[in-house]
Amino acid sequence: MSTPTVSNTIEGDDELSINICDITTAQSVADQVLKLGKQAAKITSLHIDLSSYISARMQLESSTFPDDTKASTLCLPIIDILAFIRRSNGGLKSFTWLARWYHYSKEFTRPLTFWAALYDHAPTLETLHIGFFHHEPHDAAALLPRIRLPAVARLRLDAIYEDGGGRSFTVAFLCDCPELEDLHLSWAECDTDASRMQSVTWSWTFPKLRKLYAHGWNFAPNAYSRFLERHPEVKVRRVFVYGD
Repeated sequence: MSTPTVSNTIEGDDELSINICDITTAQSVADQVLKLGKQAAKITSLHIDLSSYISARMQLESSTFPDDTKASTLCLPIIDILAFIRRSNGGLKSFTWLARWYHYSKEFTRPLTFWAALYDHAPTLETLHIGFFHHEPHDAAALLPRIRLPAVARLRLDAIYEDGGGRSFTVAFLCDCPELEDLHLSWAECDTDASRMQSVTWSWTFPKLRKLYAHGWNFAPNAYSRFLERHPEVKVRRVFVYGD
């Protein structure tokens, strides 16, 4: 079966949006961004989708998924784009890079330089959809003090592929989100010390929260219930929390 043709795009007028659907050719997009010069400040949205890349590799009988070195190389154009937008006095409003369609036992670890480049856009981000690849939060936790999301209104954290050791990294994303209106949080459904996010207190309060999606193992049911009580104006609650 052949893989559908995908393309990377830069679209828009007053504000530009970048869609990376083929990460193997993302360097050409980075080159286009560099040619924009100061106009790169108009880039407000960056969306990355690995679906076609993963599908293509899975169709190869002798396919091996990238090690850390290969993953870092694939990330370089993304890092360059993020960094150049900031050097052009711009800032992203929306960023998406989820981990879906990726087998959880395989590795695709984005380097610390990627996370540092993304965090530089934290002051302007209004929408952040981010997924963690297998064991990824371990190394990225080194940047915890830098996580502040003062403008984010829509936050999706997909921590299904994270193990328990990366809990603090996931929790840190939720510590300073005063404008949060829509929260989508997924974590492991397995109640084991090796896989679950441990000791999450659900102590956050989001004054503007209106929509909630939570999916995972409820390891602190009383704290979770108190969290819901503090947010009575939540209109949409699609909650699948497993536990005793």
